[in-house]
Amino acid sequence: MEIKGILIASTVIFLWAMHLFYILSFVNPDPLSPLFYLHILIQAYLYTGLFITGHDATHGTVSKIN
Repeated sequence: MEIKGILIASTVIFLWAMHLFYILSFVNPDPLSPLFYLHILIQAYLYTGLFITGHDATHGTVSKIN
C-alpha cells in the first residue's frame, strides 16, 4: 500500500511542477483568453493536490517510514 501512496504523491508533485514550468515559460498572460483561465484552474487544482499530499504525509498516510 505504501508504494501506491508514494506513486500518487510523486505524480501530483510531478504534474504540478511540469504545468508550472509550462505556464511560466510558454503561456502569455492574457486576461481575455479563456485558455489563460483554464491554466489558472488547472494550477489551483494541482496546488490543492499538493496541500492534500503534504497534509497526509504529515499524518503518515502516504508512507509509513519508521
